[in-house]
Amino acid sequence: MLTVAAALLVAVSGSGAMAAGMGRASMMDKTFVQKAAQSDMAEIKTSQLALQRGVDGNVREFAQRMIRDHNMTSMKLKRIAANNSVMVPMHTTAMQQTEYMRLSKLSGVSFDRAYIQGQVQAHKAAVALFTSEKNRGRNMQLRQFASTTLPALRDHRMMSMQTASIVMGTSNGRYAHRNGMQHMNNMGHMNNMGGMKHMDKM
Repeated sequence: MLTVAAALLVAVSGSGAMAAGMGRASMMDKTFVQKAAQSDMAEIKTSQLALQRGVDGNVREFAQRMIRDHNMTSMKLKRIAANNSVMVPMHTTAMQQTEYMRLSKLSGVSFDRAYIQGQVQAHKAAVALFTSEKNRGRNMQLRQFASTTLPALRDHRMMSMQTASIVMGTSNGRYAHRNGMQHMNNMGHMNNMGGMKHMDKM
């Protein structure tokens, strides 16, 4: 009986150490979940709008990629949040809702330009948010999620800049050069698939 009791004590202690190693979600972790979830929702909603109101083929292709990838990351984030008893917001922010309403009143080239400019800014912010969580977050599951999602987000940022170069008619300055578009699409797809496969194992 003593042997069994001792074994149970070791098992319980080991489980406690493992749980402590994972780390409870801190306020920063919870803020990350909130902002990341709202970012996903905003990306999906505005990109769905792009398929309805956009006319440029590059914009529509980019929007389809955003819908696919952000639906995937949204599902993974919700699962991790549930495992750690962290609430996930159901709605986008007031600012994101205002931007959606602004875009919904545009169409054609005007929409394409406004949408893709917003995407450039949104993905710069997303990369900064996920980098911060990766480096400073307390909960290991959320830190790992941020780390494995970052490569795809960096691809999105570059793709948004390249698409903006095409839509805005610029090849230098604010946005990336047009000639790298196809290469980055291919590399982005490869990196994204690798990152998503890794996240599936989480």
